[in-house]
Amino acid sequence: MERLKEEQNDNVISADLYHPMILDERFHNSWLVNDCPNIIDLLKWKLFGNDKSCIPDKKILDETLPIIMPYFINNLTELRDHQVEVTWLGHSTLLIYLDGIFILTDPIFSEYSSPIAHLGPKRYRKIPCTVEQLPNIHAVIISHSHFDHLDLPSIKDLHKKFGMNLKWFVPKNMKCWLIENAFYSDITYLPLIFIKNKSNDSKSKTFFTNIYDMTWWQREKFSFTSKDNLQENIQIEFTLLPAQHWCKRTLNDENKMLWGSWAIKSRHPSSPASNKSVYFAGDTGFHAPLFEQISRLMGPFDFCAIPIGAYEPRWLTKYNHVNPEEAVEIHKILKSRRSLAIHWGTFVMTDEFYLEPRDRLEEIKKQLKMSPDEFFTLKHGETKILD
Repeated sequence: MERLKEEQNDNVISADLYHPMILDERFHNSWLVNDCPNIIDLLKWKLFGNDKSCIPDKKILDETLPIIMPYFINNLTELRDHQVEVTWLGHSTLLIYLDGIFILTDPIFSEYSSPIAHLGPKRYRKIPCTVEQLPNIHAVIISHSHFDHLDLPSIKDLHKKFGMNLKWFVPKNMKCWLIENAFYSDITYLPLIFIKNKSNDSKSKTFFTNIYDMTWWQREKFSFTSKDNLQENIQIEFTLLPAQHWCKRTLNDENKMLWGSWAIKSRHPSSPASNKSVYFAGDTGFHAPLFEQISRLMGPFDFCAIPIGAYEPRWLTKYNHVNPEEAVEIHKILKSRRSLAIHWGTFVMTDEFYLEPRDRLEEIKKQLKMSPDEFFTLKHGETKILD
């Protein structure tokens, strides 16, 4: 893919939009009083919470949440004869195929969602494949910096395999973090002066031209030649959109990096009817006007990936995570043709029973008389064609 030449002031949609508020060099949701749970709330939950996750043994898990081998492990060179497909690799990690390119979302291939090995939430369903078994990935999108969405070992492995050919689309201030923590250790030929004072070194920042550090409503466009029509240059557009969430990885970096959701759109100059649009919600709380604005400016969507898990207790999570009822509302507001449920079935993050997100979603679909494929779940490793 080659980046389209475009004036910088054309890269940000101009309108009366939701934008992050910046106070003391920290980002905030401008429509919320409090962005994130405070330490007192977290301690209260840990000490007096009611964990109902009830993870069973592997035999039962293999029946209730089976893991299947992704098709691409044995068919790495297989040519796709459709426009859009999605493979669920667990939690919020998706492999999306869109018009000839592969896009990976919030990759976590590690066993633990934690800064320290063997501590923190552990997978109760293993990853269906390794980084080495992935097909040729063209782009990675990251929604925010929490450990279950920004996994350092996975990022290092992806960079080691794909190098500078892999494009990274990340929220504001994440580029420096990626360079310092994931990329420098693998690039030994950089002059020592590039490594010193990495965050403030403009030369080191510009060296990594495959990382796009973006704010809400900013977009980046690329073009590539269609495998089916060598005369057509298909355009792929990545836009970072708002989300109601927060960021924190260490004791003193709260909201130092931005968060967001993503819209990915393909443009066919010679056949506009073939254009496709994808939305990846990442992590978010529910705020109807926010999704109405996204829908009005970027929708409708052919496919959306929307979280349904990690929502109990509501007094702690309601501003940052949606429950299945709210997920269906997002699906409807965004006018999504088909949506996939993500952010469940992999790690114990909160207190609900491990199958409750899926079961509640199915109940809501029956009540609303939605078709089975309108808002669906997948097995770990399973692929669905979305044309």
